Amino acid sequence: MSIRGSNSLISSGNPLFVVDGVPTDNIDFLNPQDIARMDVLKDASSAAIYGSRGASGVVIVTTKSGATVKSGINVSVETSYGVRTAARLPKMMTGAEWWRFHQAAYLSATPTTQTPAQLATLAGNQSPLLVQRANNGYNFDWYDAVLQPGAMQNHYVNISGRSDGGLGYNLSFGIQGNEGIIANDSNDKYTFKLGINHKINSKFTTGANITVARTITEYGSDTAMRSAFSFSPLISPYAVDANGNDIPGQLFLLPGKLTYPDGSWAINKTSTINPLLEIANSRQNERIWQTLGNLFFQYQPKKWLSLNYILCRILKYQSGNIKYSRN
Repeated sequence: MSIRGSNSLISSGNPLFVVDGVPTDNIDFLNPQDIARMDVLKDASSAAIYGSRGASGVVIVTTKSGATVKSGINVSVETSYGVRTAARLPKMMTGAEWWRFHQAAYLSATPTTQTPAQLATLAGNQSPLLVQRANNGYNFDWYDAVLQPGAMQNHYVNISGRSDGGLGYNLSFGIQGNEGIIANDSNDKYTFKLGINHKINSKFTTGANITVARTITEYGSDTAMRSAFSFSPLISPYAVDANGNDIPGQLFLLPGKLTYPDGSWAINKTSTINPLLEIANSRQNERIWQTLGNLFFQYQPKKWLSLNYILCRILKYQSGNIKYSRN
């Protein structure tokens, strides 16, 4: 989010977020359904109130509390599920198109001296399987091998109410899940929100707001997509038998340096690592707990004037670890 534009050469220029009176760097940990209101301060008033931290603007976020809930007990449940797929992908060459393109790379300054057979020999030098596959109309779909349908789900339960004694409460639980279009790429967030508001009399009110979030992120491989899209459709991720046939389920580490069982070259081109092995063996995990909240006291001498005093800020607590491994 950018409010006042870039005004520093060394800082990020991100605004300051203030959630229920507690300053924080971002609001990624919040469940959007728990947000009741957002106000943006973009002029000098933000710096006057929040000092240098508000130089890039301030976003004030107010979460749902027990202040405006109705009497009795109110329960609401929301759930949704969706599927995502890759869209507007660039059109890739077929095996036949790539083979013609590959042969063209061997054209000399006097192409009339080179016959199609000579070009094919040069292009297939130490790569007999490429020539065999090109002649047989072979075509491997790397899009289909690397990409998968992703999923999105959101489940939210809210319980609110107000007692005869003036105690209002707003309690919610949320689960948000996002599964990426590449395996081992996902984000899951679990949130708990409690807002309590007790009206002592017509002028005095006290309450609390607490948010707890648990985020689990799996980043997966950061190179698999790029590697897959650079491979020829005449190259597959699998090992081959003596006849050049794919062995399903047996992945080869360097498909562009493929060998027959006897060790001779089947394909001798690129040394890029098999993207399917990258996906299966790369792990980047991030697990974070975040807690934020406050205890407040409010005095309202007039209908148009209210004074809030934060008795105690439950400072944002964040703990997490990132684990990375590649086998």
